[in-house]
Amino acid sequence: MAQVYGPPSNVQPPPIGGISDWESYQKQCAKYVSDLQALAKKNGQSELLGEIYRTPMGDGYAEYVVWRTKPLELVHLEIDDAWRAPAPLERGLRLADIKQYVERARRWTALTTEMAL
Repeated sequence: MAQVYGPPSNVQPPPIGGISDWESYQKQCAKYVSDLQALAKKNGQSELLGEIYRTPMGDGYAEYVVWRTKPLELVHLEIDDAWRAPAPLERGLRLADIKQYVERARRWTALTTEMAL
């Protein structure tokens, strides 16, 4: 079962309200996610650390970074619309679910990259 947390105090998401420059906001979001992923990879040896887990929610996605695998801990990405999955879904996630998602996402990225060439 997963535990979901907000980001550590030393890595805060860019502010959502009052966005006037969308390109700049997207760059800030990318840096925020990259910083969280780098920190997550320091939490052990699993190749899943720092991976992004996404699930459809509303008109977008609820997104999380895999923070630890034993026990499973995720950090909610409070970016864009900052959708969050319902608590029962978050709590019910298992490490096997995350592994399966990451494997599918990697295969999809490889397939679409290959098709673009």
